[in-house]
Amino acid sequence: MSTLKRGGGARPAGDRALTRRQAMRYAALAAGATGMAGLFSAAAPAEAAPVRGSGVVTVVWNPISSYWAFPTNTIIQLINENVVPAFERQNRGIRLKSAGPMINTSTTTSGILAGTAPDVFNDNTVAPYVEGHLALNLSPYMQQDNVNPNLFATSQIAKYTSNGGIYMLPSYIGTTVLVVNLGILGQLGLTPPPPGATYLEWTNLFRSAAGKVKGQQRYGTSIFNGINPFYFHGFGSSVVSDTNPTQAGFNNPAGLAAVEWMMNLIWDNVATFNGGGQTNTERLFGQGLTVAPVCWIQMLPHWVPVLEGMNWDFYQMPLWPKQPATFANTDFWAISASTKVPEAAWQLLKFITTGGQYSSLLMHTALFPPNLKSLWPEWVATVQNVAPPLRGKNVQAFAEYVLTDHAYPGRDFTYSSGQAHSIFGTYMGKIQAKQVDPTLGLQQAAQQIAAFESQAKQLQAVQSVLQRQDAALSLSLFPRPVITIRP
Repeated sequence: MSTLKRGGGARPAGDRALTRRQAMRYAALAAGATGMAGLFSAAAPAEAAPVRGSGVVTVVWNPISSYWAFPTNTIIQLINENVVPAFERQNRGIRLKSAGPMINTSTTTSGILAGTAPDVFNDNTVAPYVEGHLALNLSPYMQQDNVNPNLFATSQIAKYTSNGGIYMLPSYIGTTVLVVNLGILGQLGLTPPPPGATYLEWTNLFRSAAGKVKGQQRYGTSIFNGINPFYFHGFGSSVVSDTNPTQAGFNNPAGLAAVEWMMNLIWDNVATFNGGGQTNTERLFGQGLTVAPVCWIQMLPHWVPVLEGMNWDFYQMPLWPKQPATFANTDFWAISASTKVPEAAWQLLKFITTGGQYSSLLMHTALFPPNLKSLWPEWVATVQNVAPPLRGKNVQAFAEYVLTDHAYPGRDFTYSSGQAHSIFGTYMGKIQAKQVDPTLGLQQAAQQIAAFESQAKQLQAVQSVLQRQDAALSLSLFPRPVITIRP
C-alpha cells in the first residue's frame, strides 16, 4: 500500500505498506479536525452494569478480514488499543479475545459446524451462512435493542435478509466512481458530461480521449471487473437470477447488451480490463495513459499519492440504460450459530456496527468507508483532512450512491458462489479473447453454472451431515458448559 503523502516529487512505490507510525500520524492529523480522541475516552458512554452470568464471559472474534487493503497487524494493534477497551468499559463482565483476521469462508463454515469458530466473525459471502443456518438471526436482538435497519444501506440489508430475518450487519460499504484527468481532457478540448449523464455520453468521451500517445496506448476508461453485478444491474439484468439463486441471470438480451458494451470498449482499446485489481489502473492514470478509470473507494490510500499535483476530480458513474448503479461490497459481521454466548456476542456486534467507534478508527487510519449512513459526512471531512490531494474534490460522489440506495452488491449463488463466479469469469475471458461469441459464451456459462450448483448442492448436503456427526461426537466426549447471559 502506498503512503498518503510523498516528498521530494518522487513517484511512490506502488505496493509500499503503511507503517503503524504512519497510520498513527494520519490518525493524529484527523483527530485535530474531527475530534477522534474523544471517540475512545471522554466521549465514550458511561460504563454499563455487569452482564449477568457466572463470572466473566469471553467473546472470540475476528477483528478484521485478511483481505482488507491495510496491514493487518497494524490495524489489529490499533483495535486492541482503542476499540477493545472502549467496549469492555461499556460491557463489564465481557472480555474480548482475538482469533486473528478472518481467513476464508470454508474455514469459518467448518469451524461453525465443529463449534470452534469465533463467536463474532466477518466475511463477504452470504449464501453459505444463510442457506446452511450457520449464522444467528439478528432480527430478535435488533428488535430487543431498537436497532433500526435503516441505519445501514438498504441494498446491503436486503442481501443479508432471508425469510424475514436479518442475519448479518454491514462492516462497511465501498462504492466506485470515475476519477477523471481534467488536464488531459483540457488538452484535447474535451469536458466531462454534466451530472446525470448517460452511459452513451460518457462512452463518447471515453472514445474521444483514447488513442496513441508517443507510441503507447492511452485508454479512455477501465472496466471494473467485468463480472461485477452492478454493470448487469444497470442494464436491467443480473449475474445471479433474482428468482432462483442456483441459476445465472445474465443469459438474456439485457445481459448481452452489458457484455457487448464492455467488450466493444476493450476490443477497440478504449478501456482496460482490470479484473477487479486497481494497481495497474493507478499506474496508467499516473502516467497519463488512462483518462477516466473506475476508482474503488477502498483503494483510496493507493490513489492519493498518484493524484497529488494533478488536475483531476471524481465523477459519479454513468447513468446506465435501466437504472443508476455502482459497485457495493458485501462484507458483513455475523454471529456464529454455534456460539455459547449469543447475548454477549450480540453486544459486541452491536457495538462495532452501530456505535461508530470502530468505523471511525478505520476512517482515520486507512480512509476506510463507514457502514452507517450517518457517518458519511464524517468520512468526507476525515479523508479531505488526512489526505491533502483530496481537499476540494468531489469526494461526496462516493457517498451519493449509498444515500440514494443505488449501490448494488448483487447476490450470491446458493451452493458454490465462488466457483460459479469463477466459471462466469472464465467465459468472460474467452469472450474478451474472441474465443467464443458473446451470445454463445453467456449461454454456455449459464449452463455450466446450473450444473455446478446442482452438484455442489448434493455434495454440501453430504458434507453437512458428516460434519454435524463429527461435531456431535466431539461434544459428547468434551461437553462445553452453557453460560446464560440473560434469563
